[in-house]
Amino acid sequence: MPRKPKYSEKLAKYIAALVEDGQHTISEICSLSGITKVTFYEWKRTKPYFSHILTRAEEKKSEILVVEAKRSLVKLLRGIDFTETETVVKTLKNG
Repeated sequence: MPRKPKYSEKLAKYIAALVEDGQHTISEICSLSGITKVTFYEWKRTKPYFSHILTRAEEKKSEILVVEAKRSLVKLLRGIDFTETETVVKTLKNG
C-alpha cells in the first residue's frame, strides 16, 4: 500500500497553486498531490499555513474569474450590433 505524502510547505504551495489555477476539482487536486480528500480537509482544518495559503489561492481564483468575466462581457457587448425595433398592434373596430 503506497504511503501518503507527509505534509510539507512545498506540497502545500503545490496544492495552493492548483487551487488558484482553477482548472481542477478538489478530488483531482488530491489525486495529483497523492493525498485523500480526508487528508486535504484535515490539513485545512489543522495546519494554519495550509489553511492560509488555500484561502488566499481561493481569493485569487475568484479575483481572476471576476476580471475574466468582465473582459468577456465587454468583448461581447462591443461585438454585438443591434437595431431596436418597436411593434405596434392596432385593433380595428369593424373588423
